[in-house]
Amino acid sequence: MVVERIKEYLDYKGISVSAFEKSTGMSNASFSKSLKSGGSIGSDKLETILSHYPDLSAEWLVRGEGDMLRPKADRNSHSLEDVSRELAQVLRKMVDSNNQRT
Repeated sequence: MVVERIKEYLDYKGISVSAFEKSTGMSNASFSKSLKSGGSIGSDKLETILSHYPDLSAEWLVRGEGDMLRPKADRNSHSLEDVSRELAQVLRKMVDSNNQRT
């Protein structure tokens, strides 16, 4: 799911998969392989992706909720620490949501 949303974002922005892989430090064709196989991406890579693409919403990327793009006002301060904090909040929401279902 996350991999498909990344591809949707890349298509929307007109970014090639190879340019995306280079910008995020992924090995050549690693994202392509994950996309084809339905693989996943680790949280460390998610942090890198979100820090390189500050307009990408962590909530949308991880949970598929909300808008794909972050509001412009939220894009200015997007350090790795900010990204880590935002990603942790989204993951906590997922855990809380799963706990409420059981």
